[in-house]
Amino acid sequence: MNGPIEKILIVGAGWTGRQIAAQCAGHGVETYLADASESTVDAALLWIETHIGSIASEANWAPDSVRNFQKHLHKFDWNSKHESAQPNSKEICFDMALECVSEQASIKRRVLTQMSDRFSKQTILCSNSSYFTPSILMKYVQSPERYAHFHFHAPIHLSAVVDVACSPVTSDDVAVRLCDFAKRIGQHPIRENRENPGYIYNWLLQSLITAALQLADRQIASPDEIDFVWRKITRMPVGPFGIMDTIGLDLVQQVLSNGRWVGDHEAIQKLVDVLEPYVKSGELGVKTGKGFFSYASNSGPTPTAVETQQ
Repeated sequence: MNGPIEKILIVGAGWTGRQIAAQCAGHGVETYLADASESTVDAALLWIETHIGSIASEANWAPDSVRNFQKHLHKFDWNSKHESAQPNSKEICFDMALECVSEQASIKRRVLTQMSDRFSKQTILCSNSSYFTPSILMKYVQSPERYAHFHFHAPIHLSAVVDVACSPVTSDDVAVRLCDFAKRIGQHPIRENRENPGYIYNWLLQSLITAALQLADRQIASPDEIDFVWRKITRMPVGPFGIMDTIGLDLVQQVLSNGRWVGDHEAIQKLVDVLEPYVKSGELGVKTGKGFFSYASNSGPTPTAVETQQ
């Protein structure tokens, strides 16, 4: 494996996957987007087409990034088993395949196994997992020396940080190529010295989110009031509940649920229960237009939580 990453497949066209696809295509990378649901891919492509202009403006991309992004963005039929139905992996020769599916071990295991079976050993395989470490998931990958985590932070075009996390067997060549690729697509790579659940930001953030949910569970104050206090005193534009809305309440709940098996089950379950009514009703935050707060649009790149009236 050598040379720059020129063609990438993103498996998972949800809230994160579509942002990554926009970021890559907007920077001239041949980008293929796939999902088990064809309608999800179609919705993601429409979202990108609708919002690529505002994304490029906010992130100060080159003017031609919007004009040329469509020729770099392609749909990939993940469900097709017939080579004649689409260019297959041998014909496309992906340099990298990145899974962006739900943060559930069973789903990631299935997708990584499929990716490993489907693509040659020359293809770098990556996970955008926000919780699992590479050593946990690398067991599902053939030739794990080509596997690493390549983790983005939403909103991707503004956060502009990618965690590059390797297992003990990941080759140095893979790590270097991933760092170079991150820079090419306007992201700052953070190559971690050793594995850590949640990398850097999520490791720090978990304490804030846990404390905020504990306050809500104990009915010390409402999410509005908790976020107001945080914003007012820290002078930060968003509080912990607004951050959770940006991440996606379903993803926050999944990550917390994973932690039940390694931490205090009863205490963590209380936090999961705070999120359950929102997730069950489909109020997942920014991506659906409503979570703890309401948003002006359910599809814009950077909605801001509604200010609390005090």
